[in-house]
Formats: sequence, C-alpha cells, structure tokens
Amino acid sequence: MRDRGVPSIVPAGRSVPVASLILALTVLCAPGTTHAGVIPSFEPGISRDDEPVVLTGSSLASLLGTPVDQLAVLRYDPPTGTFVPIPFQVDERLDVTFDVGRQTEFIEEDMYDVLHLDDGLLDEQDEVAFMFSDGGPQAPTGATWPTGTASLRYETTVRDDRDPANTVTRWAYLYAGPALQRSATSYVSWGGSASSSIVTSEFSLDYTDRWLLTGYRVASPCGSGADLIDRFKVRSRPFGLPSVDEEVVNLNSQYLGGLIGPIRALRYVRGAKSGTNTIHFDRVSRGRWTRIVHLRVHALQQFDDARG
Repeated sequence: MRDRGVPSIVPAGRSVPVASLILALTVLCAPGTTHAGVIPSFEPGISRDDEPVVLTGSSLASLLGTPVDQLAVLRYDPPTGTFVPIPFQVDERLDVTFDVGRQTEFIEEDMYDVLHLDDGLLDEQDEVAFMFSDGGPQAPTGATWPTGTASLRYETTVRDDRDPANTVTRWAYLYAGPALQRSATSYVSWGGSASSSIVTSEFSLDYTDRWLLTGYRVASPCGSGADLIDRFKVRSRPFGLPSVDEEVVNLNSQYLGGLIGPIRALRYVRGAKSGTNTIHFDRVSRGRWTRIVHLRVHALQQFDDARG
C-alpha cells in the first residue's frame, strides 16, 4: 500500500478575481488567486477517509523556505463562516550520507529527517500530510482569512472518484503565519523508542528492540485485538556458517530513530546481518502500515579474491 495521488499546484495571489481552467489535474488561475490541483484515489477496498493526503514541497513553490513551524492546514466551516484547524504534519526529507570516507559509504536519498539534520525550512523534498476525512467544503470567495496569515494560501482539492455515482470531493487550505491555530487531535500514538508500540484506533505494531516486530494487533470491528503474529522470522543458511535467525539479524542492525506527528509515524532501521548499507522504514497512519526496504547490493569477498 502507498500514498495515492500527486497534486499539481499553481499558486497565485489574494485579491484578483478567479479565472480558472481545469486541464487534467491542474487548476490554472489568474495571478492573485489561490488554487491547487485535484488529488485522486484509485485503490479499491480502502476507505478514502483512512488515506493521508500528501503534498510535496515541490508543489508549493511559493512557500519554499518558509519555517515549517509556521505552516498550518485548515478547512472551511460553513456554520461559523470561519476556517478551523485540522490535524496535519510537515515531514522534512533530505539526502543523508552514511560512512563518509569509508569503502562502505552510501547515500540514502529523500530520507525522512529522523536524525534531525534538516534546517526547519520547507524544501522541495518535504511533505505536508493531512487526512482526507478532515477536509471540508470549498470556501466561498469572500471568506475571511484567519488572523495572522501571510498574503498567500494554497487551496487543495481532494477527490474520491472510485465510484462515479458517489464521488466525494473535499477541500483543505494551507496557510503560513507565525501564530496560526493548530488542531490538538492526533491519530497516531508512539513514544519513538526502539522497543515500543505504534498505536492507532484501528491497529497497533509492537516492536522489540531495533529490528524485531513481535506483535500486530487489529482493533474491533475488523479484529479482536489479539496478536496476529509471533514475530517476523528470518531463516537462512550461508555456506559454511550456522543458520541465521531473527535475533542475529536484530543484533546486526541499528535503530536510526523515528518521527511522530498527528497523521503518521516514521520508523527507521539500518542493516541486518551483512546488509549494513540496507535501510528500511515503516510509515504508519491511522489505517495504513507501509514498510519500504532500500536494499543495496554489495561486493562478495570471495569473488573479489578470485579475480586475476
């Protein structure tokens, strides 16, 4: 499973009347307006409400360089005629070089900043995430902006069009400003340590030490909350060596750290046995768990020794 949809966003100004033309997924606007592209979803069987919407910094060109702690995502609330904050997070990403100057040096591209190396400013690689379920109706043209906002915002349209007879469209608004309200709601809970559980209202993942996942529990109504696995096991038998089990793999790995926000948790581990240049990370949101493994091939010593 993965995040669906890449927004195509064209920023504009604040007080010029909107003149837009929808081309594919892009809304083109006259200078001075503020609109964004449509983010579709095509995965059957998964509630769109459980899907995070992910905007990349590259699609928010006019906000690049803005401190990430000055960004906020809001929806329009018709009963009050105001914009109200919704849960969101900004996840910084950057290229990280490991083992600098050594033979084993390698680069992990677009790594989520669990090592806290980034500069705190919105870059093209960074991601802004919020839940589809938290979007609202489109704000009217004359709606008053929240106090303390800058002169630019992005209007993002998100559409669930998997069932043409029941298409759902929602809007969210990305603002920048030093004192914008933030939502107190959070959909993911995690302490961030290597031996701890990531918990949402729908499931939990129990980690024991850096590499071992020892519990997977699905909450009611889809499950009973009982542990569905003993642990992910590894069994291999290299030439001339005894079998390798999950404990050996765990001892030859390194917990790099994690990030936790209202929308999702990100947990990184480097290495497993000889794969010291391999990195995997878990991306966990309310109804989704994705594991991505970056496996790098390295030279085999016995082949090097046999060469000419």
